[in-house]
Amino acid sequence: MCDVLTELNYIQGEKTLPQGQILAKIYTESDLLLAEAIRTDLLEHLSAPELLSVVSSMIFEARSQETLAPRIPSGNVQSALSEVVKLWSYLEDLESRHNVATQKEPDFGFCWISFRWANGHSLQSVLKGSDLSVGDFVRSTKQLIDLLNQIAVASESLRPKCKEAIKKIDRGVVAYFAGDV
Repeated sequence: MCDVLTELNYIQGEKTLPQGQILAKIYTESDLLLAEAIRTDLLEHLSAPELLSVVSSMIFEARSQETLAPRIPSGNVQSALSEVVKLWSYLEDLESRHNVATQKEPDFGFCWISFRWANGHSLQSVLKGSDLSVGDFVRSTKQLIDLLNQIAVASESLRPKCKEAIKKIDRGVVAYFAGDV
């Protein structure tokens, strides 16, 4: 893994470089993918709901193997997710070349749901047509809040948007079950 981090300029020998400081503040299975998305300013132009929709792809794992492609918000989210897939593919190739276990593929199964929830839609309407249970929705949203807090610590420029995004999704049933899931 050190060779991968050296090639990406996260470390130099035993020294952590500035980009490595960002990576050190992120604790998720897709930490390197998220750090690269931050480093390349991929998330900078997104609104708070768009930001959380995109980063949800880095934490969500569908329990079922749906055959239909998940719905994705159009516009900025769709463009950013396309770039996320390109970044993931690049990192997968890099990790494979260095014989390092690759990161999980982004999962877009929560993008539409989280985007709609952030835009004030009801729980019933965001879960309609989905096989996601209320418990899974709350758990995934809590994980998303945790990840947004990590991004806020790792990236000063994204901090205000992350805090806004958290306010938009930490409501209703999610706020009610604070810490319970």
